[in-house]
Amino acid sequence: MKTFLFFSTEAGLAHVTRSLAIATELKRRGARIVFAVGKEKHDFVRQSGFRPMKTATALPDGFDTSSLLKWKNETFVRAVAKKDYEIIKKHRPDCVVVDFRPPTIAACLAAGVPIAYVTGSGGFPYGCWIPGFGLPTTIHRMLVPVLQRYLWRQELPFYQTMIAAARSLGVHVSLEETLHHIRFIVPEVSSYLPSVDTALNVAYVGPIFWDQFGADRPGWLDRLHPDGKTVYVSFGGTGYDRKKFVTLASALVQQEYRVIVSASTIASVAAFPKHPNLFVAPYLDGLEACRRADVVVCHGGYGTIMQAAIAGKPVVAIPFNPDQLLHSLRWQELGLGMCLADLKFSTFFPFRWEKIMTLGSTLSNARILATVASVLARSKDYHKPIQDFVRSLPKRSGAVSAADTIEEIVN
Repeated sequence: MKTFLFFSTEAGLAHVTRSLAIATELKRRGARIVFAVGKEKHDFVRQSGFRPMKTATALPDGFDTSSLLKWKNETFVRAVAKKDYEIIKKHRPDCVVVDFRPPTIAACLAAGVPIAYVTGSGGFPYGCWIPGFGLPTTIHRMLVPVLQRYLWRQELPFYQTMIAAARSLGVHVSLEETLHHIRFIVPEVSSYLPSVDTALNVAYVGPIFWDQFGADRPGWLDRLHPDGKTVYVSFGGTGYDRKKFVTLASALVQQEYRVIVSASTIASVAAFPKHPNLFVAPYLDGLEACRRADVVVCHGGYGTIMQAAIAGKPVVAIPFNPDQLLHSLRWQELGLGMCLADLKFSTFFPFRWEKIMTLGSTLSNARILATVASVLARSKDYHKPIQDFVRSLPKRSGAVSAADTIEEIVN
């Protein structure tokens, strides 16, 4: 029996749920699964049928600037890597599956175990395609290589700290050797945001969804259907301010929209006002919620926008971090929705992580309402681009393809 040890970052639910989807598939095939994550997500993992193993929190729930910048702190990264290393040595897995948790890479290098690293293209070393953000196409294409090199310089300190942590655990490898040793598992198609470094060992497996949110499906969801004015609002577990979240939902209702809300960990269900056109649950099956709506308002997280596309619905994206901004801009570039972010030269030059992280929080609800109305008025314009994009997706489950890739690593 093969043993697969999963480590996931704790920020939001997207990373944990896609890890759970892959773990569930490997368990179905008879593998032994060990799931290690910070205590913030223990109850969630336990409810999913896995026994969580306690380890250090790598990225606290909330994904704010201060927590992300800890990954540049060698003392912090070394402490997380040491704890993960102890777990790896205890369980002696055939492969470690890591979801957006660089300190664990250092631990794997020290333990000498194969690594499957689950990440979106925004997590690629050396960068990926930079979507358009308002410049003429010719100028944008000329700037892309410059921007890619510039952004890589901003990411490089995080990777250098990871390598330093590995060396503190007794293994001496170069950064380039490490990055080309890892097997990257990307829940996208290769043409979506292609990697700058074509030598990376990448398996594009298509979207990875975890379907167990449907187990506690509220009865009212089955009674809702698209009516031309139904809006699904979800900001995952990160980014949006609790008060603004509630006031946005209330403002949409006041504009005579029917509103479906997945509150997640941002706000409690009780924080939202009672109204016959406002339907709130802590968690929802995202794909099913998208099918019940006419437009999806979200943070631009890849999982949610993919669910919107599969359901055939346009997106109004309000990004709160660099990864969400990347996907939101790409979605707009492909004609699948609108990205709401005030991008200026000063947003990126000089680059500061905190400027990116505040893009969403400074956006007014009035502008969101106006964009929702505009997208709904032009909904037919989004139909063909969405259909073309969905046709490009693999028919096979991303979790199944990811499990295949992981088994190939150990066979």
